[in-house]
Amino acid sequence: SGIGLLVLILALRNLIVSAAKRIEWTLIEEMAQYMMYGLVFGVAHDFHGKGVEGAMIKFAEETIVPMNRYKDTVLTWIGDFNPKMITVCENLGAKQYRTFSTYRYLFDRTKTFERATINES
Repeated sequence: SGIGLLVLILALRNLIVSAAKRIEWTLIEEMAQYMMYGLVFGVAHDFHGKGVEGAMIKFAEETIVPMNRYKDTVLTWIGDFNPKMITVCENLGAKQYRTFSTYRYLFDRTKTFERATINES
């Protein structure tokens, strides 16, 4: 969501500018009152399989959700090639309400497309 990204940028900006130049939080709250997006986040490979992704989402659930500022939380662009994040979402009781498609165009039509193997480890 463009508004979600805008709110994130404004919140980060408020961390680095002087107090006189900060945007009032009430204005930021008004812009982001309905939905919280988990846009793009990742975990360094050394921390894979240690529950960090789930912990990040759980932290948001325990600290942000009780503020009652959002009606929904959206974890977006989790590809069908990412079974780990699909499992994280399932374990959180999330429901899938939208499906995105990713398309690939093969410029060299003589080569056959082979989907990359999914690394389950």
